[in-house]
Amino acid sequence: VIGAASEPTLQHNKIHANAKTGVLCQDGATPNILENDIFKNHVGIECIDDAEPLVQGNKIHHQKMGAIWIYKEAKGLFVDNDLYENNKAAIRCWDNGDPVVRGNRIFGGKSVGILCYEYGKGHFVENDIFGQRSWNIEVKRNAFPCIERNTIRDSKFGGVHCHGGGGANLESVEVRFQLLENDISNNTGVGVSIGTDGNPLVKGNRIHDKHTAGVYVNGPNAKGKVVDNEISGNTDGVVVREGGAPAVESNKICGQRRYGALVCKGGQGLFIGNAFTDNGAANVEVRGFSREERSAEKEAADFALKKQAYASAGILVPLSTEGVAIAGAITDESGATSVTLRLNTLSGAANGIVFSDYAKGFVKENTIMGASCCGLVISNGADPEAVANSVSGCADGVGVHEGGKGRLQNNKIFANTDSGVRVAASADPDMRGNEVKDNKGPGILVLDDGCGR
Repeated sequence: VIGAASEPTLQHNKIHANAKTGVLCQDGATPNILENDIFKNHVGIECIDDAEPLVQGNKIHHQKMGAIWIYKEAKGLFVDNDLYENNKAAIRCWDNGDPVVRGNRIFGGKSVGILCYEYGKGHFVENDIFGQRSWNIEVKRNAFPCIERNTIRDSKFGGVHCHGGGGANLESVEVRFQLLENDISNNTGVGVSIGTDGNPLVKGNRIHDKHTAGVYVNGPNAKGKVVDNEISGNTDGVVVREGGAPAVESNKICGQRRYGALVCKGGQGLFIGNAFTDNGAANVEVRGFSREERSAEKEAADFALKKQAYASAGILVPLSTEGVAIAGAITDESGATSVTLRLNTLSGAANGIVFSDYAKGFVKENTIMGASCCGLVISNGADPEAVANSVSGCADGVGVHEGGKGRLQNNKIFANTDSGVRVAASADPDMRGNEVKDNKGPGILVLDDGCGR
């Protein structure tokens, strides 16, 4: 036990087989803990009550719980340590713990690598975090660390998981968990997961290779800003499901095996200024609910909720091209699958943007080009608004498939290798003020039993 502002140096020791903590730092202690072998204790190093140790060059492993605990406003500098094969989280930070953790190797744990919760803070920078049985990093219950320039890889469960209030409000000031400029790769499952009440800033990261989803947003009030990341080589790039409503801005999203972005099952969100390139089935797919999944009673209830939400914001008529933004939610208060896509560049892929299964959305001022099948697809009850987009170099520019609706206004649809607009049987789009020219097939092709205005 090191306390009462003491400053000893512990170096080249073996500290092991203690029923409680190997080294306990408390009451403002500032020890130097250097190049020790710390193993088979309950906890390796525990820091509380304003302790601020220097912990450098140690091997901390095979603890019954974790390698390092920091809480009760403890701080400290933790540098160049090997933390491995601990039964619980290698580093656990809570109750205003605020360490600097730099250049460590955190690997092979039986649980998570780093766990921050209940107002845990800290700056975790340039660590190599890999091979945990659970998440490499988990942030929950109002913690707000800064995770920066780390390598986060090869976990058995996923890269980073933020949920249960992974952003917080302190004295009316919003603070966020920040995930900045990390290299996140080859984790089983998801690269970055934003769950219930999560609201992180995910910025400047490379999220790549073999994740089922690069970024996954799902759960009530799951939000977050996903900005300036490079997302590549995953099954899907960004996936948004029930309750999710992130802001996804200025990312490079390329080379996924299925979708650059998939929004489904009631997911919502704002996608602005992203570059989608050569994602497999579609650069963006927005998929709602089938008619069987959405009964007439459910749709009536959703419509009543939408009217109430509009009224609470002083809006007396449905909005058109800008979406709905009420109290931080994005695009649509009804619970329908709905997105706003604006100022994105979408090139390559089988399809540029797909709306299906009664999905809604606002598609404005995007550049869609080079899709091998169709630039914009609307099918099976989907009803988006597409305004002032450029669609070129695709097979069909716009395909309104069976059951599709939509309002297309002031778009430029040109130089496609087949039709400019293809309207299938039972499709019923509303098209006004579009410029449709220089397509190799018909400008507008309406098939048997197709409708429209």
